Amino acid sequence: MVYLGESRIRRAEDLANPVAAASYYRAAVEPFERAAALAPNDETFLVALGRVYDALGRFPEAERRFGQAREWDPRSGAVQQSYAAHLELWSRGAPSTEPVPTLDLPAKNAPWPAASVAPTLGQF
Repeated sequence: MVYLGESRIRRAEDLANPVAAASYYRAAVEPFERAAALAPNDETFLVALGRVYDALGRFPEAERRFGQAREWDPRSGAVQQSYAAHLELWSRGAPSTEPVPTLDLPAKNAPWPAASVAPTLGQF
């Protein structure tokens, strides 16, 4: 779920067309919401959701997610920094143009290299 949300965010960041980017941000919401429901005390998902909602201009929803993250870990520098950026965006009333922070996925989850070096079913 998280990887799906993260891949959609990365795709949105690569698009110059804001309408197309917004569709990918909207598509990232559901996987992150599911992840947050499964791990409600993991601020990583809460901050990612807050940033996605900010990118969509859905500031009250972002505020709720950042509030949950701040309640869970009030001393987290990453949470506080993301929350400060959220407040700045909301005060301007404009969706974020900054990239949503990545989750630093482990290397083992990286996409397969070129097809010529990808394993075949016979290798398993």
